[in-house]
Amino acid sequence: MSCLHRLNPLAKLLAIGPPALFLALTTNVWTPLLYIALTIGVTLTLGNMPALRYFRVCAPMLLVVLGFVLVYPFLVSGRVNEGSELWLDLGFAKVYEAGFLFGLATGLRLLAMLVLSLLFTLTTDTTDFIRALIQQWKVSYRFGFGTLAVLRFVPLLKSQFQLVRMAHQVRGYTGKGSRKILERTQRYALPLLSVSLRHAERMAYSMDSRAFGAYRNRTYLRRSAMAGRDYFFIGAFWIGAAAAALVLSRFGLLGKLSLLKTYH
Repeated sequence: MSCLHRLNPLAKLLAIGPPALFLALTTNVWTPLLYIALTIGVTLTLGNMPALRYFRVCAPMLLVVLGFVLVYPFLVSGRVNEGSELWLDLGFAKVYEAGFLFGLATGLRLLAMLVLSLLFTLTTDTTDFIRALIQQWKVSYRFGFGTLAVLRFVPLLKSQFQLVRMAHQVRGYTGKGSRKILERTQRYALPLLSVSLRHAERMAYSMDSRAFGAYRNRTYLRRSAMAGRDYFFIGAFWIGAAAAALVLSRFGLLGKLSLLKTYH
């Protein structure tokens, strides 16, 4: 188990919170680029994460970034492009340097937030996160364990779907062709609905037998608490993020924050 996996889930959530809020206020290209590099380095190093798997998860977001770069230059207001160099004149639309950089900065900002969220999601067990929310942040256990029951139902439904599909294939039914989409949906819907109802009924009986919701507080087999390494990680991550912002500001690459631009 890696260092990030051993951390309290709430420590990782607190660590990435302020940098994500700061990224939401930035308007330049260099800040999200530096945050992306730092976060990927921390995740791959401390999370013992295979690089191929990590970049496979990030690949769809790269398409979103490309979409912002291609579309935003045509959508930005004239105030953004005022005084900017004209890069491309298509007659019906014009691309300015400022519009291109604005789209690139927006796409990279979204990518940086995704990378920050992956540091949490790829190294956190859902059960540990729900337990920490209930025990440390006093979230109602009715809501917490109810959410956990729903999340655990998703892989069960997926496995049942695979079983139903294999059963159809054994019987020679492939369901290929656009005309058979509705028929295939009907063939899958009934057994999956039956499985869902049986699972919901068993879950209701199980929760009722454990007096779920009858008392305000419950006892727990495993306790969730913040340790010294959790506070160290939070402080180190905040310091690293602040140091990156100070370096960019020192070299004049930080630019103005969107909140400050609104009031000046």
